Amino acid sequence: HPASDAERRPINETGPSRGTDLDPTVVAAEGDNSNAAGRDIDNSLYKQDWRHSVIALGPDFPGLASALARRKHGRGIQDPGALKRRADHYVAPKALLETDIPRDRTAYEVLRDTKVLLLSGDNQDCGQFSAALRLGWELRVKHDSRLVVREELVDPDALRPEDLFTHHEPAAVIVDFRSSGNDVLQKLDRNLGELSRRAEDYLSYLILIIPPKQEKHFDQQLPGRVHRLGKPPSQEVLALHLDNADICGAVETSGTGPQLEALYPPQIKSVADSVRDLLARGEPLAEALAAALHREPANSVDALRETVERRQSDEHPEWLALLIAVAVLEGASPQHIVRASKQLLEHNGYTHQNEEAPIPLLRPSPLTRLRQLAEDPSWFDLRTRQLVPAGFATQVLHHFWFEYDDDLRDRLLQWFSELPRKIGDLGRHELEQIADRAADIAVEAGPNLALALAGDWAKTGVGERSNGAQTSINAPDRYRRSVAVRLLTTTAMDARIGQHVRRRLLQWARSSNADLNLLTAEVCAGIGGDFPHSALTRLKHLADSENELVRESVVKAIVQIGCEQGISRLLDRLTAWFADAPPIRLAVLATSVKEVLSQHPVEVDLDTASEFWQQAMDEVPPENLHKLVSGWVLSAAESPPEQQPGLIEPLVQATGHVSRRIAYMHYAITFGLDAATPGPPDDNPISGVVRVLRTRLHEADPMSQE
Repeated sequence: HPASDAERRPINETGPSRGTDLDPTVVAAEGDNSNAAGRDIDNSLYKQDWRHSVIALGPDFPGLASALARRKHGRGIQDPGALKRRADHYVAPKALLETDIPRDRTAYEVLRDTKVLLLSGDNQDCGQFSAALRLGWELRVKHDSRLVVREELVDPDALRPEDLFTHHEPAAVIVDFRSSGNDVLQKLDRNLGELSRRAEDYLSYLILIIPPKQEKHFDQQLPGRVHRLGKPPSQEVLALHLDNADICGAVETSGTGPQLEALYPPQIKSVADSVRDLLARGEPLAEALAAALHREPANSVDALRETVERRQSDEHPEWLALLIAVAVLEGASPQHIVRASKQLLEHNGYTHQNEEAPIPLLRPSPLTRLRQLAEDPSWFDLRTRQLVPAGFATQVLHHFWFEYDDDLRDRLLQWFSELPRKIGDLGRHELEQIADRAADIAVEAGPNLALALAGDWAKTGVGERSNGAQTSINAPDRYRRSVAVRLLTTTAMDARIGQHVRRRLLQWARSSNADLNLLTAEVCAGIGGDFPHSALTRLKHLADSENELVRESVVKAIVQIGCEQGISRLLDRLTAWFADAPPIRLAVLATSVKEVLSQHPVEVDLDTASEFWQQAMDEVPPENLHKLVSGWVLSAAESPPEQQPGLIEPLVQATGHVSRRIAYMHYAITFGLDAATPGPPDDNPISGVVRVLRTRLHEADPMSQE
């Protein structure tokens, strides 16, 4: 794609700008719904980016917009409070928690007694995940209050007991296989017996959500462990969603009983959302319910199709381009929507004749151009610059993407790719909109769309010139990469295409392309709070990178995960890094753990930390062990005195009173810390910690007792 003005500037691509000729078009301030630095300065609502009056803030201005990684609530490790709220608003089908037949075992009882439950349903989406969460909550309340309820992502290379369970954290682990291919299901087949046997060793439970119509096959594997989820009474589900409104009366008045009863809980939630919107507009409950149930998505799609065909017949491409631009940039400023629509027209080989008008006064304003979208049919709210009803923007994009041939799709893809390159002052919300709309399409069109866009947005000039050896953290590159991170954090956790995206991220983590390495590290930081195992598996390979910027990003990602998950959970996951670890990976690990300990000063679980160090001494050569030990001891020296014993003791306990290990630890201390303790020993906190550690190691050494 053509380089933007920002890319053509003579800038230092691995640091701050060297020049003084700064282009304000690359600046996007994060003010109150702002899109450009100029607007933050004078607070005018639609101020254009006046090149000669805006203060030149430069590409490294700290207010540069960036898209935040999208976190999906209700995924990954579950918050106990949120679990309780979900349990309070969950209507359990019969046989999940209770049964009318005394001798039949409920799904809860099977899970409680056997540790493993395979959960199925009548169709792909009839509430299986919510049912799994409810079962996890039930176990926590009735059986083990220590239990952590969490979801693990499906990765073919992570279906072993040690990938799903941890020794120091009893858990109810949920794994969703509904969208898995045959290769993953075959891997599950091979591992299912071992998973079932080992769950007890970890004091944990496993809930596997299997695809519909697979019950017979899995029942042969584990007889009596498969539960087919029933359907709860629809009126009860709807009443809970609508705060116990009088649904019975509304159903009787509207005559919607049979239609409502045919729906499963996920569909009922959508109906409840529509009813809530209609109630807010003053509709009576019965009429709102009838309208929500009779609102067919096909009707709006048909109306869209007819209107688009009419505009095409009238040869009105500007209206069509504006519609698509609004669908991608809902809520954006008129300037940005119109600029995006012009770019789309250019990709279609069309230039509006008024663009060539020599007198600016003859050119219609962006707001004037947007008014034509507010005409009949009135899908566009000019005040908010959003399409109505909610969700219609996705229908617009799906129409143009899926109902036309590759010729238009190719142009739309090029346009999507260039949006953050050609418009350098988009705000955070606008950048996130681009990523989220691309994700909406990719979920239906396939993972390659998301991967292609993200890879293009992550490209840097220095990366291409160095054949992938270098990358850039300059502001324009961070700006575009943030959109790619948002897109991949969203699609990597999607039930349908997430496995493919995560597989590619693993390939990128093992590659030598620094642009893709840096992108992958930032994506791992985004998903690591919900799925630490998946993120840390990829970060392990990135930690071996020869590129300093990539390694720094890996450290930041691990620190973010550690501060969110806690140091003990992080240490438990990081033991997988020791096998065949090169010194550079150990240095990254040591720095990361030290940073987490300094930023998250909490007590470390003795058993977890001791096992971490025991495995380190077993798998890391003595000449490299000092990288880990020195960082840990330095953290202890920087900790409050009352926390120091809790950091020293795991190093001692990990030796198991084995003289060989104690010798390793002495060697690591000597090699790694003697040079770091300048000055009189009594005045240096590091010396004090080292002295205590040496004393404890001497006490633990059986040879010293002879």
